[in-house]
Amino acid sequence: MDENYLRELRKYELEKVMELLYPLKITNILDIGAGAGWQAKMFSEKGYLVTAIDVKESIYSNSRVFNVELYDGEHFPFNREMFDLIFSSHSLMYVKEQISFQEEIMRVLRPGGYAVHIIPSVGYALWNLIYHYVFLIKMIIAVISKSSLLFGHEQSIIQRTKKFTLKEKIIKALIPHALSKQDNCFTQIFYFSRYYWKNLFNRKGWVIKEIKSSAIYCSGYGFFGKRLSNNQRHILSYLFGSSSNIYLLKKPQ
Repeated sequence: MDENYLRELRKYELEKVMELLYPLKITNILDIGAGAGWQAKMFSEKGYLVTAIDVKESIYSNSRVFNVELYDGEHFPFNREMFDLIFSSHSLMYVKEQISFQEEIMRVLRPGGYAVHIIPSVGYALWNLIYHYVFLIKMIIAVISKSSLLFGHEQSIIQRTKKFTLKEKIIKALIPHALSKQDNCFTQIFYFSRYYWKNLFNRKGWVIKEIKSSAIYCSGYGFFGKRLSNNQRHILSYLFGSSSNIYLLKKPQ
């Protein structure tokens, strides 16, 4: 996916997050799954002290714009109660052991501190499912007609499938992969729901202060890409649903 397009989406989402953070007393932020460090850099430019971490397998390891420390994806290399805010953007769903991961977040967060997680929505999962089959039809037509119907991001998907066997290609065509660590793209619809995340956060003792839509529409297939502005995507979110939700949590004193 085009990095400039993705960066603009993340910038828009962070502006929504800042609406929640301005009233809060926050100095130190830990950004989990920071990727290239776009949002960590934005936080830093707003005056926060930011520590960013990600796993070494990150696809953004060669395009860093901020210092991002590496960790094993399970244990944070920090002492207890070091941070005022734990932030994650589109990374929490990649965690396989959610319970222990929430405990680790609690460990490094000060009492009364906050966590903000931007997590894909049910709408995002559903539209990805729909777009997968739209993409599949476009690909078949492109092959039969020998025409170029596929955009850059779609062509990159084709390139990535060349390493698979014919059997694997057929399975992946019929049942698209899940974006999360969950079973498949169908069960992930549940795992992206507000119900699932609210239940998880409540079980781990978080106080859920607010859940709000990011109010922007997009899909993992990058349809229309940079041809739609964020303002246009904001309007589309009222028609087709927002692609993500923002969860503001508080750790009890």
